[in-house]
Amino acid sequence: GEGGQNPSRAGDIIPPISSSEYLSTRDNSTLYNIIAQGQPTIGMSPIGSEYGGPLSEDQINAVVAYIRSWETNPPVELPPEVQQIQTIELSGQQVYDQVCSQCHQIGQDALGPDLSNPDFQASTSDEQILDSIKNGHPSTAMIAFSGLLTESQQRR
Repeated sequence: GEGGQNPSRAGDIIPPISSSEYLSTRDNSTLYNIIAQGQPTIGMSPIGSEYGGPLSEDQINAVVAYIRSWETNPPVELPPEVQQIQTIELSGQQVYDQVCSQCHQIGQDALGPDLSNPDFQASTSDEQILDSIKNGHPSTAMIAFSGLLTESQQRR
């Protein structure tokens, strides 16, 4: 749970999941789904038996409970320079490349839908997309970005 260099993406850093900052943005259902389904775009294989991994539902729930205990007593605290959120201006393309593309890879099987898919665009309004960005989707890997991206970045 300490985070570190991402072995799947050079130059990418995986945040420590044992920090209270990480845990405060994910509910138990989201943690469960991340563990069960994995996050292939960042090199995490599925661990749930329903996705080909070794752990049962009860075992994953036990892992979630253990991880959740870190919220009040985190074994890893982010260094002060990381805790201080600095707002930087990014273009829409930079926000997509650095944040969204990890789960929404264009034309590929990914955790989230391909945002460039014409069927997705036809069935989803801009307001629905903005709501998803701001509030996330409980029980999925889609977290709420309202506290992580500025209002301007969310709308790009």
